[in-house]
Amino acid sequence: MLAANIEVNITAKESGFIKEAIDWLFDDNTKVGDCKYFADDTNSVVYLLYKTANPTADTTQVYSVRHILVTPESDEDSDSSDESSEESSKTKEYTQEQWDAAEKKANEILDEYKNGEQTEYEFAKLAEKDSADTESTSKGSSGIYGGLCAGVKKGQMVEEFENWSTDSSRKYGDTGIVKSQYGYHIMYFIENTEKYLYDCKSDIQKQKEDEFVSSVKIKKHKNAMSKTKVAQPTASTKSSSSAQQAQQ
Repeated sequence: MLAANIEVNITAKESGFIKEAIDWLFDDNTKVGDCKYFADDTNSVVYLLYKTANPTADTTQVYSVRHILVTPESDEDSDSSDESSEESSKTKEYTQEQWDAAEKKANEILDEYKNGEQTEYEFAKLAEKDSADTESTSKGSSGIYGGLCAGVKKGQMVEEFENWSTDSSRKYGDTGIVKSQYGYHIMYFIENTEKYLYDCKSDIQKQKEDEFVSSVKIKKHKNAMSKTKVAQPTASTKSSSSAQQAQQ
């Protein structure tokens, strides 16, 4: 039999752990010093839990922004347009002329935003259209839309990006352009808040989204395909085939 004594921090949304154990730890009736065991029949493990402290809110500061990345372009980029944005630009060296062209493009995109409705949604649409950071748009695999970087902790982004985002004078809707090793970031500020407040807001938003999806009713059209016909080769295709057979 194997045994281990481990002290860990557990969150209320902890995954991969026994739900009953988490519920017990966060129950108001469970006091510091209380002890209880929980059996994990699936993995043939028994956990003996000893509560050492009461739950506390995570007051770590996090920020949320949207950004549109404009990278310098070289002749190599034209030949390999499918290459990923940030990682590819980080390893390349560009001429001053190419950097100037990228800056000009970034200013043109920001001007396009300022000449429009100037809403977060309009900025997000521009990110979908123009951002080279595809992982922060619907073109990537992350499921993110509109250049969103949400709930970011200090140290996760490059210094220039972070300094702009964490400036205490920032307010919702602020925009600007910052330069980093990756290119020019057109920024849109959303919020700077404590982690637990960000998590609460995200949970409520997710709950509302799930409720909306669950409330949607799908209408089935039984005869929707009744008048469809099988596609037939066009006359030009037949003529082409006949000509090829005649040549043979």
